[in-house]
Amino acid sequence: MKRQIKMNRRRLLMVWAVMSDGLWHNLEEVAHFTGYGETSVSSQIRDFRKKQFGGFQVVKRKIPPIHPNESHSFEYRLDPRSGDHAKLEI
Repeated sequence: MKRQIKMNRRRLLMVWAVMSDGLWHNLEEVAHFTGYGETSVSSQIRDFRKKQFGGFQVVKRKIPPIHPNESHSFEYRLDPRSGDHAKLEI
């Protein structure tokens, strides 16, 4: 159980390292830089909004498809000044 918590914390901090610049990022980009899958990255981005993970403001916007077989894609921007850093232990 402790190992799982440690792995989840590491994944959260890796996604934070990419997202904390306050710029727009899509899931594919964050997954590439962190080495985690897009589904996992999406989950971590959602977690940043939760109070237990700092309650950060994360904005989502629709963008044109990245790949031809997609109907749409999204980008996300995290405001690193909007939440409680102590919850992330940064």
